[in-house]
Amino acid sequence: MPVTALVSRGAKAISPTFEMTKLTKPTSRAAGMAAGGEEHEHAHEHAQLCETVTIADGGAEPVAVMDAIMSSIEQAGPGASRGVLLGISADPSVEGYTLHQLDRRMFDLQTRALRLQQREEGAEWGSSGRLRLYTLDADACKQDVRDKLGIVAAQIEADGKELLGAVMFTCSGRTEGFFGEGAFDAKAFAARYVAASLIGMYAGGEIGPKAAADAPPSRATQVGDASLQGFTAVYGLFIVPKRTVTPLDLAFSDAGAVASAYAHMRLQPAAVASAAAAAKVAAAQAEKAAGRRSVAELAEALRSLTAGRLKRLMGRLGIEFVTGLEKSEYVEQIAKHEEADEALREDEA
Repeated sequence: MPVTALVSRGAKAISPTFEMTKLTKPTSRAAGMAAGGEEHEHAHEHAQLCETVTIADGGAEPVAVMDAIMSSIEQAGPGASRGVLLGISADPSVEGYTLHQLDRRMFDLQTRALRLQQREEGAEWGSSGRLRLYTLDADACKQDVRDKLGIVAAQIEADGKELLGAVMFTCSGRTEGFFGEGAFDAKAFAARYVAASLIGMYAGGEIGPKAAADAPPSRATQVGDASLQGFTAVYGLFIVPKRTVTPLDLAFSDAGAVASAYAHMRLQPAAVASAAAAAKVAAAQAEKAAGRRSVAELAEALRSLTAGRLKRLMGRLGIEFVTGLEKSEYVEQIAKHEEADEALREDEA
């Protein structure tokens, strides 16, 4: 059964949207060095550098990308206390912003420019590229989960499908200490999908398609591009076509006709043979029960057996032989077994 992924990591914007204005190719030395003079382990993945940005649709002069980021963090003040995430997008209206934990190694040593990872199929970053800073926020996380679950519910209904159930893996940081209430991600699912089952767990890192901020409704669910992330709630949704119940034509008969049909069926050779076999089995069971000794009678017979024979009987009955017990304890275990009488008769024979 195919699984549809819903990944939520609500984040609150703490900066204006920045437009990439100066994009360059890294030099061979710059490609291998990060801010601080450290060798960058993913240098080969970076195809371009963003040196300057300007506020989108703001008409301001371009400024160095690092200066714009630092200024925004300073202006956010306590609003950035939960950490800063850098949102990068080739076109926010289509894909939203892919969020990255802000790290000095993301910047080039020589130019103080932002390293941009290689885009799919070798496409280059252009003037539509945007940057925006975000921070984790409880209210934003709650709203993102509710919005995405609602979008998916509406799409399921529009497609004539139904949700059988889901699995959920949510970050161990998304608890009462963050939300102010326990198990919010699970509760949000249960509130939206009353009839669907959910099973899940907390995790220290979640695998799923990359979380995006300010993404359009079309990105509420995703496929592929899976990666290990943090502070996300990842739902695996089992969505299937809705079953159509076709009404059946019913024919009704009176009680006499039903009784006549049943009597006729009971006279068929197969029914007669089945009834005879059932009666034979019942008679054999009754005969066997009638000749079965009681627990007390079995215990009396077992007391006269040697330890070796008792051990052999226990093995035949599937009773574990535990060393160190009194003989009377072995006898009691065997005597209470429902097949003890038959096993003892076979041993006596």
